[in-house]
Formats: sequence, C-alpha cells, structure tokens
Amino acid sequence: MRIIVADDDPTSREMLAFLLEDLGHEVLAAADGAEAWEAFQAAPTRVVLTDWAMPVVDGLELTRRIRTAATPHYVHVLMVTTHADEGHVVEGFGHGVDDYVTKPYGALELRARIGTIERMVALEDQLQAANAAKDRLLGVVAHDLANPLFAILGSAELILHTSRDLRAEDRAGLEVIVRSARRMGNLSRDLVDVAAVARGKVALERSSCALDAIVRDAAHTLSYTAAAKRTTIEADVPEATAWCDPDRVQSVLENLLSNAIKYSPSGSTIRVELADAGGEQVVSVIDQGPGLTAEDRERMFGTFERLSARPTGRERSTGLGLAIVQRLVTAHGGRVWVEPEPEAGSRFRFTLPSGPPSA
Repeated sequence: MRIIVADDDPTSREMLAFLLEDLGHEVLAAADGAEAWEAFQAAPTRVVLTDWAMPVVDGLELTRRIRTAATPHYVHVLMVTTHADEGHVVEGFGHGVDDYVTKPYGALELRARIGTIERMVALEDQLQAANAAKDRLLGVVAHDLANPLFAILGSAELILHTSRDLRAEDRAGLEVIVRSARRMGNLSRDLVDVAAVARGKVALERSSCALDAIVRDAAHTLSYTAAAKRTTIEADVPEATAWCDPDRVQSVLENLLSNAIKYSPSGSTIRVELADAGGEQVVSVIDQGPGLTAEDRERMFGTFERLSARPTGRERSTGLGLAIVQRLVTAHGGRVWVEPEPEAGSRFRFTLPSGPPSA
C-alpha cells in the first residue's frame, strides 16, 4: 500500500518511513503539507500520515484539501502529533482526521493502528468489488428487459391506433398496458444509465452545443406532462454555448424538469434560467414545490433515495433521477447543487464548461 508521510521534522519523518517500509508499504515522504498535497494530487493514496504543525500548509489544511478532493477511494488520515489534548483532537476530527498517534509513540502502537487501516482498506475493496458486480448485473438485467418491454409497448400502441371497433373496456385495458410499459421502459433506461455511469462506462460525445436549444427542447418534451397538471414551464433563455454531449445534457434537464413537475402543485410555474459564469454555463431549474429538508439535501443524489416530499399527483418515484443527474453532470466536469427559494420551492443548479479544456 502506498502511504504519504508529511512531517517537517527530518528525524520523525525518517522514523515513520522506516517503520512503514518495514511493514511492506511504499512510502512517499514529504517535508511539509504543501509537498504532501502535490504528491497526493499527482497520485492519490489510500493513507496519509501527517504532523499537525508544519510550515506553509499544516496538517489540518492538508486534511481539509484531501476531504474536498474527488478521489476513487476513501483516504484514511492519521494525525501524528504532540497536540493530543481534547480541544485539538475534536478540532482534528471536525476537519476529517480519522485517528491520532501521539508523539512520542511506540512502534507497536503505530503497527497496530496501521493494521486496523489495512483491514478497513481490504473491506472497502471487497465492498467496491461487490458494488461493481451489482452494477454490472443491474445493467444486464435492465438491458435485457428493454427489448420485450418495447415490443409490448409497440404492439399495444399499434392496436390502440389502428383498431376502430375496440370496446371501451378493451381500450382502457390497452391504455393501462401502454402506461405501464412506458413506466417500466423509463425505469429500465434509468437503470442502464446508473449502472453505466457507476462503472465509468458513459461515453460522452462532446461538441460545442447550443445550450439554449437543448433547454428549449427539454422544456417542450416535458410540456405535455406539465400541462396535465396545469403547470407551466418557462424557458425563455439567452443564447449560450457549452462543451457537452447534447443527448446527456437533455437527459439531465428532463430529469430535473420531471422532478419539478412531479413535486410542484397544480397551476404552478417552473422556470429554467441560463447564466454565463465565465468559462462555464450555469443552468437553473426553479420550482414552486415544498422544498427540501436539510436531511433531504444530504442524501438527495443517492441511488434509490426517496425524499420526504411526496409527488402532488400521486406519480411514482424510482429514486434514480437525481443520481443520474449528478453522475452525468460530474462526467462533464460540472457541479450540481440545490438552493432553497426564499418563499417556497427549490432551485436546482448545474454547471457545464463553455468550451473544450485548454491544451
């Protein structure tokens, strides 16, 4: 396992490196937090041992940067320090420190704490492998369900549109089949998307796109669903260009608009806004629904998460829409978040780069 050791005291740094290498680990020794941060950015590690008091970037700031970085694995931060009083310990935990080793320490104590981290890393790897297998299975099942579902949907729609002598009860039954098949088809598509994004298998076909046109297309697509609830979608947006995959961005917008329609009261208005933020475009979807609780905001982008608010028209919710939104936006190098509206409702925002990355 590769471990970064950050300590401005050469003797302490060399001792830590010696003990860790003796346990069979690869050690990258840094003379301060800034050097450790550069090493971490170059190749993120699973474990960082850091002193508290260091010049330029101290142990707390290093920990804060690690916690805000996008990493493929959880990073275990062990603070090796003389600051072991309750106040410092609580402050460290608040910044994301996982555990402490107090100087002077014994070799046996350090080995024991590293052994605990090794077991945790092994369990994390097992969980990640199991989760990846689950995602692959979901993708396969959802993909295999799609073909028969579309066959059912197409056949039912064909009978509805071509048969002129259907009895009322037969027509009603076919309409139920069509609605159910569409709902299952949408769920199947969402599962395929979630599984693909989770495995990093989403191929983005990016180009310079008219983002305003994508916004208007998404609003038009959902306008019929909105009209059924006497809800209006306003998408009077200025011209804007983004570096994106238009189909994926339209999926993001349709998911956000669908959610807004689902949770907004009948007769309300949903607005879509566009703003140029210098190097990136910010898209906002604003609804007049019940808003989100603090707990909702913490878990709203999780897979299969259902929030406290309930659809106003008894619509069904799979708990996948916002998870797909976050993963697709992140794949574009953007961010997505929500802000409460002053009176009622929510403002979902996401960003997209205005142009391709600089060479």
